[in-house]
Amino acid sequence: MITNACRKLCGPALALIMLGSCVGSSKIVRKKGGYAVLIDKRDGSRYLIGRINGKLWTMSNARIGLPGSSFFFTPRHNPIGPEGRTYTWKLAQQACPEGWRLPTSEELAGLFLAYGKVAYSGELPYFRKIFGPYQPDSTAATYQALLKDELLLFLPGHKAEPDIYKQSLQLSLFWSSDSVANDAYAVHWDEEQKSIHFGAYPQSYFGFCRFVKKERLNKKQRQELERNHAIRIQEEAAAQQLNPK
Repeated sequence: MITNACRKLCGPALALIMLGSCVGSSKIVRKKGGYAVLIDKRDGSRYLIGRINGKLWTMSNARIGLPGSSFFFTPRHNPIGPEGRTYTWKLAQQACPEGWRLPTSEELAGLFLAYGKVAYSGELPYFRKIFGPYQPDSTAATYQALLKDELLLFLPGHKAEPDIYKQSLQLSLFWSSDSVANDAYAVHWDEEQKSIHFGAYPQSYFGFCRFVKKERLNKKQRQELERNHAIRIQEEAAAQQLNPK
């Protein structure tokens, strides 16, 4: 079933991509029935792909077995099954096949905001413009909407758990490509509180990731991307001066 949130993201119907291409360690193949999959030739993993907000996305979580991924001392916190694997932020970038990347903060936010409100409690006006005032209680409806939409998001249910060195935590994070100092921006799917949060989390935490296909940008698109990035960097620097850790 295609939910309203999925229609909002993908158009009148799920826009599965019908094409064939091969880029380095990845290959897109068209299958019978009019849908397409990304094949990661490094390990043979297959990911259904679809067009979301004008971008090509994988529709399931990364699962390539990089050394150090999903590194926990109890099997139930070692998600290598249908939920995918977890990665530190740096490992998440390595998980991307050639020709694909992690989503930007804006792209990741847009994916979750299609389902309702996402709470943001940070200092940056840049992200407050995207998420609005901090309203964690208002994200319960978003959480429930995501639960019902198994087609677009396969959401894991793993709580925080320290690794054997008690240094890194596994949360149900979805990593973006953007970082600040030793943190990186992510969406936190909070099973305990039944809420959805966006924020900066230590890069040593373990989280899930999706891929977005790299695209050729025209001049206007590059300028917009550079302008947004510059604004965010300026606001991050100002926030760090006001609130040094």
